[in-house]
Amino acid sequence: GAPKNPIGNTPPSLYRIIQRDFPVFDSMEGDTIIGQLDVDAIVFGRYANEFWLEIDTVVFSIGTESGWKPGFDNSYGRGWIKSGEENIRFAVYRVVVHAPVYDKDAGGDMVSEAPEGHTYLGTVSGVPGYTGNITTKGEWFEYNRFHRDFLDKKWYIKMKNDRGTTTMQPCVGPECMQSISHLR
Repeated sequence: GAPKNPIGNTPPSLYRIIQRDFPVFDSMEGDTIIGQLDVDAIVFGRYANEFWLEIDTVVFSIGTESGWKPGFDNSYGRGWIKSGEENIRFAVYRVVVHAPVYDKDAGGDMVSEAPEGHTYLGTVSGVPGYTGNITTKGEWFEYNRFHRDFLDKKWYIKMKNDRGTTTMQPCVGPECMQSISHLR
């Protein structure tokens, strides 16, 4: 879930903030904080170097209305956040091997299927923002099912199938924003 060796080879992508009160700075010098993001804020950005991600300050959130804590200075248009596995994760994942979808991560019933190629905005188990029961890092993927019959219900996809094959991988690049399957 965390970006691997991102320098120069990761296109602008959607990221999920996994820290509370996460500071956003006006520059890579890290002198002036222009605001703080909540856990589950979703940001669009690209790596400036191995330590900093440059983000667009128009963010959204699954958990709060805007993703910003009160007092944010929105005159900047862009900001910088510190990269790292303890701070951010990719927000969009693509199904690489057809997988069942469950209503719970532990002892759940199969409720749907995730076809190969579909993309989902969500979070993996073992990181802040994950609300399921399984605490094993990276074992399950959780997303909100936006459907008239299941409004805001959480659904789950196992990250590896019974054969040990990876079913989902981070989706990078701007095209991932347009292709989020469960938001249509």
